[in-house]
Amino acid sequence: MSTFLNKYPEVVDISSRFQEILDREGLTQETFAKKIGISRGYLSKVLSKKAIPSGALLIKLANQGYDVTWILSGKASGLANWGEEKKLLEFHIDRLEEMIFKRKH
Repeated sequence: MSTFLNKYPEVVDISSRFQEILDREGLTQETFAKKIGISRGYLSKVLSKKAIPSGALLIKLANQGYDVTWILSGKASGLANWGEEKKLLEFHIDRLEEMIFKRKH
């Protein structure tokens, strides 16, 4: 495991939850990528822990009805209260952007 993954173990958990969605829905990487509007290559990088989901990806997931709080934290929130979900999403996006910045530098 790389130093980056040691410092941010949640990346492993996020990747696992993406795989869980694929398994639960019986989707291929290509089908899921098309469904949410990203490239299969980018999805593959997220699944292999080589990329961190961007804020744009999280918004695409939320727009498709996926619980992004669960994807990021493992705690289900549901989308019934989008205002609260949005606050949590913004928090997680800020955290991910910090991780991406630190990974690049």
